[in-house]
Amino acid sequence: MEVSDNLYITLFSDADKDKFPQNTPTQFRNSLPSSIDFTQGLHEVGLKKIVFECNPPPPLSLNSETRKEIQVQIPKPIGEQKITFKVRSAAEFNYTYLGKVDTDGFLTEINLDTEKKYPQFKCKFLINLFPKEEKTQITVVLDTKEGSWLEIPDFFSQLIGLPEHIPAGRHTGEKVALSLYDDLGKPDKVTLTYCEFQMVDEQTQPAPEFGFEPFIKIWAKAVDDAGATIGLLHHYYKDQVNLQINIYEPGETMKLSPVLNLMMNLPSSFEIKSDLHVTFPASNFLPDPIPPTPPTPYIIDSDSYIHILCDIVEEQRVGGSLLPWLTTLKMEKEKSLVQKDFESVSYVPLRKQDVQIQIPRFSCS
Repeated sequence: MEVSDNLYITLFSDADKDKFPQNTPTQFRNSLPSSIDFTQGLHEVGLKKIVFECNPPPPLSLNSETRKEIQVQIPKPIGEQKITFKVRSAAEFNYTYLGKVDTDGFLTEINLDTEKKYPQFKCKFLINLFPKEEKTQITVVLDTKEGSWLEIPDFFSQLIGLPEHIPAGRHTGEKVALSLYDDLGKPDKVTLTYCEFQMVDEQTQPAPEFGFEPFIKIWAKAVDDAGATIGLLHHYYKDQVNLQINIYEPGETMKLSPVLNLMMNLPSSFEIKSDLHVTFPASNFLPDPIPPTPPTPYIIDSDSYIHILCDIVEEQRVGGSLLPWLTTLKMEKEKSLVQKDFESVSYVPLRKQDVQIQIPRFSCS
């Protein structure tokens, strides 16, 4: 079955008990009448509506072994932080010639101009002619550091028989017809772009005040100052921050300071190498509350929230864990039937591109 632009699937925890006897109200699978093919295009999954019976945990007493006591401290706003980027760096080399009659003459002039005007650009074109076949074969020698590459326009790619992205080293293209230069309109100019990745350290300014909003403005400025093509998108769900980090240039990376990683519930040495979705309490960027007098311990109830998971989506960082997360709901204070309809649906990327017969595990935890 092909997938339309929008597809709704309704799941029931008490369905298909004959096929999935292990199904429970909080973890279950359902069958579908036919398979769903997600291999065409890019798809995302979001939770539109959920209905469930909420059973709150028993109240915690001061003597409960499950309670956790925290020290109440009033920290300062975030100070200067080091963020390390690996960013794409590019240098353009422009060549313009008039009256060239063939590929050989065009590339020969580029080689001569490189030696005179751009001696730092270690790139050369070797020309091998095949008169009987009326063809030519071009070898590109890019004598630059490992990991660098050359980007060339489409017409030039056709002319030399090599792709538009040429890595460092020696590469020989396919044979091309001598007449191709004429067929392309006898081009008389070209821009070659040399690219490499560079490490850039940015030292952020201290945050002017508490909160995630003041900090993300400083973070976005560090991204811009480094020249990185990285997007920071966020929204709030109750007291949680949902942050989407997009790496638009493949190969670019970003490593936050250990302090910032921990504040977003990431491992202290974590490095962001691809798109990432993280969720963390907004209170991580706020001072701890001032205790009443006399001071009493603060009880952190780890069972106050329900995570809605579905294993066809990519894992997201939720607290200290990686989970196939759709959303998080706060448990009701009393046992009740909860019906939640999300007017604004948050979508996450699909992990499995082909769903066969049954919907993979859907669970609440």
